[in-house]
Amino acid sequence: MLDRVFVIPDDKRDREIGGIILPGFDDEPFTATVEAVGPLVTACRAGDRIVFQRNNMYPLRVLGGDKYVVHERDVYA
Repeated sequence: MLDRVFVIPDDKRDREIGGIILPGFDDEPFTATVEAVGPLVTACRAGDRIVFQRNNMYPLRVLGGDKYVVHERDVYA
């Protein structure tokens, strides 16, 4: 958790349209709202909206909905 950012995704788009998986979808920038940060994170804080690549997030299944973990170094803005 040291340099990790815990986020709730803003973007609800699916990877499929009509059952067809969209190629290159993981390359698009992804936005999310920061829910919590580790003690070594200095670039953002809870409540900030951030941009990162979709393929750099890791799912975290918790009560109350899906959340994701991103390394601070993978946050672009």
